[in-house]
Amino acid sequence: LRVKPLLVLSLTLLVFNLNSCTSTKEPLSSETWAQMENVVTSKNFRFDARWAEPIGSRVSRIDLTGNNAFMTMQGEDFEMALPYYGQRQVAPMGGVNQGMRFEGTATDIRTTKNEKSNHYDLDFKTRNQSVSLQCNLRVFSGMRAVLTINSNQRNSIRYDGVITPIN
Repeated sequence: LRVKPLLVLSLTLLVFNLNSCTSTKEPLSSETWAQMENVVTSKNFRFDARWAEPIGSRVSRIDLTGNNAFMTMQGEDFEMALPYYGQRQVAPMGGVNQGMRFEGTATDIRTTKNEKSNHYDLDFKTRNQSVSLQCNLRVFSGMRAVLTINSNQRNSIRYDGVITPIN
């Protein structure tokens, strides 16, 4: 049986690459978890979006610096004023694009701690007369957060930013 050196080298490199792809995330400190948990479970914060990323679009990340793009949550009450980039299934009356502007009450609020991936999730739903939204706010260490919004009238969009507690 004759061994081909190129095949052996290729298999060795493949195994090495697969082993190097395993996750090496360090567990977060108890202080970091406590900070994240306090902000998420208090439901008393402001999310400031720095980037928008339409999901399923040819457009990649859009810089929102200086746009005052935000979402606030105080208990079950929330407000959002976020620009929207993407495709709509239902055209707005009057032809005006108001972005993701919404004031309302959050329902089905659920928080989940994910120690394996080092983040907290805050999921909630809301609706008005014609629009229903499903939102997920994923909070990472350093108070970095990603807000994903799914709507019955628009394609999904993701916003990347930071959250700060409201005093």
